[in-house]
Amino acid sequence: MTKTLDVRNPRTGLFDDVIMAACAADIEKQAVKLRAAQRRWREQGIEERVQVLRGFADALEERRTDIVSALSCDTGRRRLSQMEFDGVIASIARWTKEAPALVPEAWGQGQSNPSI
Repeated sequence: MTKTLDVRNPRTGLFDDVIMAACAADIEKQAVKLRAAQRRWREQGIEERVQVLRGFADALEERRTDIVSALSCDTGRRRLSQMEFDGVIASIARWTKEAPALVPEAWGQGQSNPSI
């Protein structure tokens, strides 16, 4: 049986949406897919990952108006929503610029970092 969750708009206090909650089996299936995708992501290498992230930033920019509008509607804070969006784009730009120099080649083979 699918469980639904009513969503309350924090700005208006009204319930204006419904989320279909995933069951444990669905979550496990998704986790298996995500683990496989993570292995493929790691194997791509840093330059390909940088290009994917830059493409993601470009896709966000194409939908800027819609995204900022949705954030503004949800929070009631248009200016902060614009700043939040700009911060995400700037963060992607910064880290994709710096990543090739920051990631040791050995990480391509995969390593854990227990300090994270």
